[in-house]
Amino acid sequence: MNKKLKIKLREIAEAMIDGSVEVSYYIDTQTNEIFPVSPFFEDDKEIEKYEFDDRYLLIPNIPSWKIYNFMVEFTETVEDPSLKKFLSIALDGKGAFHRFRKVLDEYPEERNRWFDFEYAKAKKIAREWLKSEEIELLK
Repeated sequence: MNKKLKIKLREIAEAMIDGSVEVSYYIDTQTNEIFPVSPFFEDDKEIEKYEFDDRYLLIPNIPSWKIYNFMVEFTETVEDPSLKKFLSIALDGKGAFHRFRKVLDEYPEERNRWFDFEYAKAKKIAREWLKSEEIELLK
């Protein structure tokens, strides 16, 4: 069955990046809306509705280990030797995600390049997922 949805690829990629143990994102296949679901703002019966109704499609999140690998790969593309060193140090050990972003806050151009890099990776994963689900995005 081929589903056709009117959703932007970037919105799906953002949901994949933002998803976590606490928040899941779903697509309402009738309204073409993406929305978050969490036990923090939904009761269990409400969440079950999304899980067992074919109308709602769970968007898988990109695992944190994969996003960490994106950060390592991005760091290898950095040309400024001192920034590259700071990012490498930031990636070592617990709290790497926070430290990585904190370092990039001091380098706005590189921070923007990181976001573009991350979204490009997430869009590729989103395309693969859409293909596996036999979903076509309408323009």
